[in-house]
Amino acid sequence: TARTLLTAAALENEFSGQSDISRNLMNESQGFLNGVDSLMESAGFEMSIHDNRGQLARGTTPSSLMAVSHRAPIVVSGSQIGSVTLQRNNMLAIYWLAVVVASGITAIMLFSLYLRNSAFQSLEIIADDFRREAEKLRFTLEHADVGIAFFDQNKKIVTNNCKYYSLFDLEPQRFTRGISLREVIQARYRAGSFSDPDVDSFLEQLNRWDRTANPTIPWRYISATKSGRMIESAVFALPDEGWVSTHQDVTEKLLHQRELERLARHDPLTGLENRTALAADLERSVAKASGDLLTALILLDLDGFKEVNDCYGHPVGDQVLVSVANRFRAACGQGETIYRMGGDEFAVLKTGVVEGSDITECATRLINSLDTDIDAEGRLFKITASAGILTASHPISALDALKNADIALYEAKSHSRGSFVFFCDNLAQKSFEFLSLKSALPGALKNSETYLHYQPIKCLASGNIVGVEVLLRWQHPQRGAISPQVFIPIAEQTGDIFALSEWTIREACRAAGRWPEPIHLAINISAIQLQRPGLVETILNSLASSGLEPSRLKIEITESSFLDMSEFVSDTLERLSAIGVGLFLDDFGTGYSSLAQVFNLSLDVVKLDRSLVAGIANSAKSMSLARAIVMVTKSIGASVIAEGVETADQYETLKNIGVDYVQGYHIARPMNLADAEIFMFGKRIAPKINGVRTEVLDILPAASSDANPASPGVSPIDDPIIGVGSAA
Repeated sequence: TARTLLTAAALENEFSGQSDISRNLMNESQGFLNGVDSLMESAGFEMSIHDNRGQLARGTTPSSLMAVSHRAPIVVSGSQIGSVTLQRNNMLAIYWLAVVVASGITAIMLFSLYLRNSAFQSLEIIADDFRREAEKLRFTLEHADVGIAFFDQNKKIVTNNCKYYSLFDLEPQRFTRGISLREVIQARYRAGSFSDPDVDSFLEQLNRWDRTANPTIPWRYISATKSGRMIESAVFALPDEGWVSTHQDVTEKLLHQRELERLARHDPLTGLENRTALAADLERSVAKASGDLLTALILLDLDGFKEVNDCYGHPVGDQVLVSVANRFRAACGQGETIYRMGGDEFAVLKTGVVEGSDITECATRLINSLDTDIDAEGRLFKITASAGILTASHPISALDALKNADIALYEAKSHSRGSFVFFCDNLAQKSFEFLSLKSALPGALKNSETYLHYQPIKCLASGNIVGVEVLLRWQHPQRGAISPQVFIPIAEQTGDIFALSEWTIREACRAAGRWPEPIHLAINISAIQLQRPGLVETILNSLASSGLEPSRLKIEITESSFLDMSEFVSDTLERLSAIGVGLFLDDFGTGYSSLAQVFNLSLDVVKLDRSLVAGIANSAKSMSLARAIVMVTKSIGASVIAEGVETADQYETLKNIGVDYVQGYHIARPMNLADAEIFMFGKRIAPKINGVRTEVLDILPAASSDANPASPGVSPIDDPIIGVGSAA
């Protein structure tokens, strides 16, 4: 480019004006050079062209403000004809620098102005937001369901909502910003919404809290209004040393809470206080017991109530429970509180007792309150109660008091109905034994620990054995033979008696079904078994599976069963009689029943109790009573069996007064099945297979020499004549 420019310049100098060609060429060169100059100038450069002599051919002479950027030679046909120089225009740079600086300053000023305007706009937005939030807060404050008041550090009111006025029946026009808390409390007192007249005392309490206030823990108090409303207040400390108080009507909440507390302490069926209430009251009472003022806990349990539910349903049972509760409540006197523990168990807590006889009188009064039959659904129920009593003369735990009273109750239940027993130390050991046997009894059948003994019954007229009484036995793996007098009451209480009875009936019928002679079978049935459905079905199934004729099976019930002679029990006895099963009245003469009750039953046999037989040979009174019973029994067409016959004198006396049958040691002791069959038939009886009797089994090896000759191998523990039912 420089070469072309220099050539054009030389041509211009040398041929200037000499021809059209040169002129055209110069014009074109000039135009091109002008274009290049404009391009260079716009880029901040100036271009100068010098010939070979150093003379300026084009452009301007470089100045001190122009910095040489580049110089290059111009060569034509191998010879240098000049040079071209490019220079940066420093003045232009300074100019542009000034422009840039000015522009920057201007931009900064404009940006600052923009920031200022933005800041003002932001502040306006924030102010608007604050105003909106303040309106929201005011709206929320006014429509809140609780009363709210703000106080400054000087205890002067800053603001409050309308609910605050309405809760405390205050007049809004009398409240202005800056009035003191004292004035507020005084206004509330005049309005009847602050019940404590001692305003100074209240303010002192608030000041004490304020000095040690924790922002997270409010100070709470409840005040009552003259209209009966309850207002709960909570005071919260604020960071600026002021505080805010909230107030709400908690009347309904407190009433609901009190109702829940009442329900938690009361039995919904009877309305009596419950076990929870007793535990709390007992804990306080026994902790204060002393030698001068005793505390007595009386636990009451209804006798045989379970059978009411089983036979007549829970609605009837509930009516009976309500009636019992009302009678107990009416029987309680000063310092006596009745509780329902649950089910058919009640408790009475008697405090401030001075004389021990007062406790006895209280227990008697409670038990006697049930003397009259209870009417439920048109039926009359004879309900009795047994009681266990714990007397605390020194502080003990409520748990121990309940446990010991329960031990005494169990002991009372083992006695006659309507009994009460005071706890004593030896009952604790007895209770331990009871619990041990109670836990072991369910496994007795499963582990084949139970077995049967049979005691023969002799006819005095013919001298023949006509029947046997079936007696249940238990051989405990650790404790050995357990007396029926011990385990039968436990089984009755736990309900294991039903499984034991079913097993006894089935096994005894199976054994008697193979005997060659019509020996009858007498099985004891307790009162609790008569009151439960299923007894008749159990007997029918056992008779069918064994092939035993129903007339050979006799059911023995005790006199105590008369106390439970409900409609259901009567129906059960009638059903048994209808299928041919005989009915024996056991233990007659022990004082439970009357002769009138004997006439009301279709009895086959009345059994004289062993206590009556024991003195018959040497007591005219016993003789007269026994003779009277024999006469009455025979007058209704029933026979008489005397049990517990142990001497020849007793045997002869009973025979002389007309007794039909006897059983006892004088005839034979209770014995196992093998020995009983040998005693009755002189041999073991083989079982029937498909209705055909197999050959007679070999007689078992002889028993030990110290056994009774009439009953080999019988241990002295087997002596008591105890059946599946109550002790004989």
